[in-house]
Amino acid sequence: MLPTILLSLVLTASRADAVAPLQAPDQPLAASDAVDETRPVDVPAPSEKALVFHRSGNVLWAVNQVWSLLMLTS
Repeated sequence: MLPTILLSLVLTASRADAVAPLQAPDQPLAASDAVDETRPVDVPAPSEKALVFHRSGNVLWAVNQVWSLLMLTS
Protein backbone atom coordinates (compact mmCIF):
# COMPACT_ATOMS: atom_id res chain seq x y z
CA MET A 1 0.00 0.00 0.00
CA LEU A 2 2.87 2.37 0.77
CA PRO A 3 4.33 2.07 -2.75
CA THR A 4 0.92 2.98 -4.19
CA ILE A 5 0.69 6.10 -2.03
CA LEU A 6 4.23 7.14 -2.90
CA LEU A 7 3.62 6.60 -6.60
CA SER A 8 0.43 8.70 -6.51
CA LEU A 9 2.27 11.51 -4.71
CA VAL A 10 5.09 11.48 -7.25
CA LEU A 11 2.69 11.47 -10.19
CA THR A 12 0.61 14.26 -8.67
CA ALA A 13 3.66 16.42 -8.03
CA SER A 14 5.00 15.90 -11.54
CA ARG A 15 1.59 16.70 -13.02
CA ALA A 16 1.39 20.01 -11.14
CA ASP A 17 4.39 21.34 -13.08
CA ALA A 18 2.81 20.49 -16.44
CA VAL A 19 -0.43 22.38 -15.82
CA ALA A 20 -0.33 26.04 -16.81
CA PRO A 21 -1.48 28.40 -14.07
CA LEU A 22 -4.69 30.31 -14.58
CA GLN A 23 -4.11 33.85 -15.71
CA ALA A 24 -6.38 36.83 -15.43
CA PRO A 25 -7.40 38.45 -18.72
CA ASP A 26 -5.07 41.22 -19.89
CA GLN A 27 -7.90 43.71 -20.20
CA PRO A 28 -11.08 43.79 -18.15
CA LEU A 29 -14.40 43.52 -19.96
CA ALA A 30 -15.97 46.81 -20.96
CA ALA A 31 -19.42 47.67 -19.63
CA SER A 32 -20.86 47.17 -23.13
CA ASP A 33 -19.49 43.59 -23.17
CA ALA A 34 -21.39 42.67 -20.02
CA VAL A 35 -24.07 40.02 -20.34
CA ASP A 36 -27.58 40.72 -19.11
CA GLU A 37 -28.17 37.73 -16.82
CA THR A 38 -31.83 38.58 -16.30
CA ARG A 39 -32.65 37.98 -19.97
CA PRO A 40 -34.11 34.51 -20.74
CA VAL A 41 -31.85 32.14 -22.64
CA ASP A 42 -32.99 30.76 -25.99
CA VAL A 43 -33.32 26.98 -25.77
CA PRO A 44 -33.55 25.05 -29.05
CA ALA A 45 -36.40 22.62 -29.54
CA PRO A 46 -35.38 18.98 -28.95
CA SER A 47 -34.81 16.82 -32.01
CA GLU A 48 -36.91 13.75 -32.73
CA LYS A 49 -33.93 11.55 -31.83
CA ALA A 50 -33.64 13.27 -28.44
CA LEU A 51 -37.34 12.73 -27.76
CA VAL A 52 -37.12 9.04 -28.66
CA PHE A 53 -34.11 8.64 -26.37
CA HIS A 54 -35.97 10.40 -23.53
CA ARG A 55 -39.05 8.22 -23.93
CA SER A 56 -37.03 5.01 -24.06
CA GLY A 57 -35.26 6.00 -20.86
CA ASN A 58 -38.62 6.54 -19.17
CA VAL A 59 -39.84 3.12 -20.32
CA LEU A 60 -36.67 1.44 -19.05
CA TRP A 61 -37.05 3.20 -15.70
CA ALA A 62 -40.68 2.04 -15.38
CA VAL A 63 -39.75 -1.56 -16.28
CA ASN A 64 -36.94 -1.46 -13.70
CA GLN A 65 -39.33 -0.21 -11.00
CA VAL A 66 -41.91 -2.92 -11.76
CA TRP A 67 -39.19 -5.59 -11.84
CA SER A 68 -37.84 -4.40 -8.48
CA LEU A 69 -41.28 -4.54 -6.89
CA LEU A 70 -41.87 -8.04 -8.29
CA MET A 71 -38.53 -9.22 -6.87
CA LEU A 72 -39.40 -7.80 -3.45
CA THR A 73 -42.75 -9.63 -3.33
CA SER A 74 -41.36 -13.01 -4.35
